[in-house]
Amino acid sequence: RLPLAPMSGANLEKLQAAMRKMSLI
Repeated sequence: RLPLAPMSGANLEKLQAAMRKMSLI
């Protein structure tokens, strides 16, 4: 995992969503 800032919570959600999409594929 990369050291992300605590304020990048929304970014983390977007990243997780992308991972989910990749998993569905």
